[in-house]
Amino acid sequence: MVLGTAKKTGDITMKNITAMIVSASLLMGMSAVQAGDALYDIEVTGLQGMSINKGATVWQPEPVYPKMALRRGLTGEVLVEYDINEQGKAENIVILDASPRGFFNNATVRTLENTTFARNYEQGETAVLSGVKKRFVYQIVRDEQNGDQLALSIQ
Repeated sequence: MVLGTAKKTGDITMKNITAMIVSASLLMGMSAVQAGDALYDIEVTGLQGMSINKGATVWQPEPVYPKMALRRGLTGEVLVEYDINEQGKAENIVILDASPRGFFNNATVRTLENTTFARNYEQGETAVLSGVKKRFVYQIVRDEQNGDQLALSIQ
């Protein structure tokens, strides 16, 4: 078997040595660290090697533009506040502001209820993330060549 750029079966390259060290470290979970001549045990908690912003959207369904608003040619905004539970789902959703009132509220709540968010970790345990605020902006983009297109941005 040829490894890396080595031409003989038994040759070991620096690239392969590095890959073996990294693989061994991952398998051991980095449970020990060497400092000088001593080996120290360390405790690893939480997600190892992962960096996800707490509350970031992991998956979101295709948002639905309300039919009544579309028929009337309305655009609008909805400002919501909600919590993200330990399973990464929105709960305690509150409409803080909506313009125009009532047209986009249900679509916004349904989108949030079906969205999956990154879990929040505190001291290695999942925890509720409270007071997340987002603004949903519903727009109809006029395009003479392709017809009207619907757009939803979340800020």
